[in-house]
Formats: sequence, structure tokens, C-alpha cells
Amino acid sequence: SPSATPKTESAAASSMAGRYVGTWKGPENSGGDLKIALKREAGQWTAEASFTFENTEVPTKTKSVQIDGTKVLLVFTWAIDGSPGESQLTGELAGDKLSGTYKTINESPSSGTWTVTRGG
Repeated sequence: SPSATPKTESAAASSMAGRYVGTWKGPENSGGDLKIALKREAGQWTAEASFTFENTEVPTKTKSVQIDGTKVLLVFTWAIDGSPGESQLTGELAGDKLSGTYKTINESPSSGTWTVTRGG
């Protein structure tokens, strides 16, 4: 029923919010740490993310974040050594674990997997 919509949404909203820490894995043994923070304010989702590449932390700028139930689609931009890139993360929450796949669009496009766990 239409009246149930806000209730469902707020439950989903609170279930996705939090700070997540974990790792990403890419081609040829590449990988690093990944941090994602999801917040909901005034009906809008916001996300902050950072990752490490070759042991260096790379800040990102969130382009868009979409949350549908327990699914998330996060797009952010970044630059490594002056060369820009964009990453699209698609994932799903199970318990406190958010995991999925990513694809990166830059000079050498790549894809891989990521897993982060909510805590603190």
C-alpha cells in the first residue's frame, strides 16, 4: 500500500548508513584498501570514499550515489599522478558486509571486486 512506502524507505535508509572499511581487488594482483561512508540527510544520500593504490591513499569526489533497498551504485572520480579516472561500484549489503564489483574508466580501463564491512 502507498502508506507503507515511507516506513520501508526509512528502514532501508538506516540499514545502509554507516562507515565501511575493506579492500578492493583488481587485475594482475592489484588491490588496496577501500573506505566508504554512506549518509542520509534530508532525504538525500551522500557518500564519501577513498582507496589506496600502491600504498598511497587516493581521495575521491563522489559523482553520484543511488541506493535501492540493499543495493548501491556509487560513482566517483579521482586522479593518480595527475591522470584522472572514474570508478563505478555496484554492490549489495548482506548483514554488515557490502560487496560487489567495480569498473574503472580511464586510460587503461579495468574491473574487479570489492568488499567492505561496516564498523565504527
